[in-house]
Amino acid sequence: SDRLGAGTRQLMEALRRPQVRGNWGQEQLKRCIEFAGMVEHVSFDVEVVTPEGLRPDCIVRLPNERTIVIDVKTPLEALLNAGNCAEESERAVWLAAHARNVRDHVKELSSKAYWKQFNESPDFVVCFLPSEASFSAALEQDSDLIEFGSRADVILATPTTLIALLKAVAFGWQQMAVTRNAIAIQEAAKRLYDKLSTARSYFDDLG
Repeated sequence: SDRLGAGTRQLMEALRRPQVRGNWGQEQLKRCIEFAGMVEHVSFDVEVVTPEGLRPDCIVRLPNERTIVIDVKTPLEALLNAGNCAEESERAVWLAAHARNVRDHVKELSSKAYWKQFNESPDFVVCFLPSEASFSAALEQDSDLIEFGSRADVILATPTTLIALLKAVAFGWQQMAVTRNAIAIQEAAKRLYDKLSTARSYFDDLG
């Protein structure tokens, strides 16, 4: 129990550092993409630099040559502080601060307008929160958060919802591959039919 408590405290202290939180969030995003069965440089790319110098965490490519932009946000410090509070009133203050942090991240992400920098992108960006608990805690304090994000053209996603989204995209890629294979088979069959018809005409000429 003591070792578990010490390990938990070490993890919490590590997650208070912005760089560690960022790396953890990006690793969670990568795992979600892998779970969805997507392939890097084929169906997605990471850390693409836009002409304006912005760097979204991930660009997911759709079969119709469109793209979905994903940006990772890990607002955890206020939530970690809330977990350390013994008094419920103090805990409520930190949870409210956590909800404000998430809302501020949505505003910041909306202001970047990633969809304007990719010609084939829908008019929204996916804000990935790598912790289900982080999203739930924010939503409990700010019930309008999802609607606010939608109005700002920012779709909030947790690992569960992001995997579902990416699986749908991966299925689209699979269907596109099936369609391309069917077209290739149809064209090959047509060429074979034309050659057989030509060969028969030669035999008819020979009598």
